Amino acid sequence: MRKTGISDKIGNCHKEYCDSSFYYSRGLNPDCNKASGGMHTDLQRKAAKAAANLAPIPLLAELNKGEMMYQTLLFDMDGTVLDTLGDLTAAINYTMRQYGEPEHTIDEIRSYVGNGVVKLLERSIPNGHEAKNFDEQMKTYQDYYAIHDRDLTKPYDGIPELMEWARQQGTRIGIVSNKHHSAVVELSEHFFGDLVDAAAGNKPGGKTKPDPTVVFDVMDELSAEPGTTVYIGDSDVDAATAANAGLDCILVSWGFRPKELLLEQKAKAVVDSVDELKRAIMM
Repeated sequence: MRKTGISDKIGNCHKEYCDSSFYYSRGLNPDCNKASGGMHTDLQRKAAKAAANLAPIPLLAELNKGEMMYQTLLFDMDGTVLDTLGDLTAAINYTMRQYGEPEHTIDEIRSYVGNGVVKLLERSIPNGHEAKNFDEQMKTYQDYYAIHDRDLTKPYDGIPELMEWARQQGTRIGIVSNKHHSAVVELSEHFFGDLVDAAAGNKPGGKTKPDPTVVFDVMDELSAEPGTTVYIGDSDVDAATAANAGLDCILVSWGFRPKELLLEQKAKAVVDSVDELKRAIMM
């Protein structure tokens, strides 16, 4: 169970903006001093640390020998562990056709997602939530998506392997999403099975991210503590969620938001690959 309240958690982390190139963003050259096996000398390490006011990043070989910094990994779902964009676009456009509304490109849908299904539909319908048949369109969308949510959806390359590696280190894994709760649980079970210890989404009447309520619920279920938990997502909403929960945040650039936006957030790191994500969670 958590031992600290929200007021204790907020503002305890996110001390740096990070580029995905971990060595170079801290003034370290991973290719220097090759004669010593790629290792930096103590003088080089101290100089880089003093210049950047950050601890030098270990090499991957060192990381694999070390201990996990985090005991709990919390992942966003859409755009972070699952590429759901094709199925979301298909479901929205099916709904638009049923009601004579204009269809949307996949890039438009990419910009609409992140704040839950209500906001997704609001942004897709010309009159938004003011549309007289909004509730009817919502039901059409949800009924279609419930049947077709796995037509095109798949895990991002390397994510299941990362989860398996983390579990082998004794790390707990949770998924927290703004998707409808039943869809989050179903997709988590289908694609990740026992690799995920807890998965939660938005329930009727519940709050959506960046409100941290669902994050706290999953942390309670996993007996996770803020100081050993990291939240991993792909958007500014995820960065705000982590900040509101008092958690470290890592953002991935392969999701639904441009990297330029991610770099503006107060995240521990912005990463471009699963290998870089692995290094970030070992730091």
